[in-house]
Amino acid sequence: LFILNRNTMSDRYKYASMQKGEYNENSHFMINNHKEHNDNPDYWNILLKPIDDNKGVLQNTLALDFGCGHGRNVINMLNKNIFSGVDGVDICDNHLGFFYDRIKETGHEGKSRYYVNNGVDLSILESETYSFVLSTIALQHICVYETRFSLLSDIHRVLKPGGILSFQMGFGEGHPSAHAYHANIYEAHGTNSQNDVKVIDPQYIVDDLRRIGFNEIQYEIKNSFSDRHNQWIYVQCKK
Repeated sequence: LFILNRNTMSDRYKYASMQKGEYNENSHFMINNHKEHNDNPDYWNILLKPIDDNKGVLQNTLALDFGCGHGRNVINMLNKNIFSGVDGVDICDNHLGFFYDRIKETGHEGKSRYYVNNGVDLSILESETYSFVLSTIALQHICVYETRFSLLSDIHRVLKPGGILSFQMGFGEGHPSAHAYHANIYEAHGTNSQNDVKVIDPQYIVDDLRRIGFNEIQYEIKNSFSDRHNQWIYVQCKK
């Protein structure tokens, strides 16, 4: 399994601190909760499809959104009336108030918890807690490979046996500010479209997921919905 390089831990925390600062400073720009992405048919037909395909297994279990922002995905999953609760985890402290406001406005008060992680791992979350984990427009903004691998490993840890992970990343060439998949851009001064990561070979993701312990790995490549990446890759796998 992947072993953390302790010599670079300080670099990863430095990068995470930069990201946290950027997101905290600009958290108010998400006031519309990225609702425009609800118009992406692939969001419903691919990313959230495992929920519909596994209703019996997921009924009355807990789900998690990694990189939850103000809670758009959390609300969409709660609206399916399958999960007993849907939590969110994000690097941004300043999203917390917006998150709970959105949950309350949509009638789901008391069904979600917001966790602030350190940007390096998910140590704030307990092991084998969730049956479904979703992540979209989040992992592609982390241009440090070691950090992404650490986060994916911890997603595996917090999933129950048989749990499902469904996520999206940018795919292919074309993004002017996207770095190589295995690069560790610790010194990045800016996040999101300023410093993204690009997947140019699906096998990169498949190999990582297998090393972590995931199985039944599937993926689809589609045109991006609203992004500087020309295409997106959607991935589903199980613990």
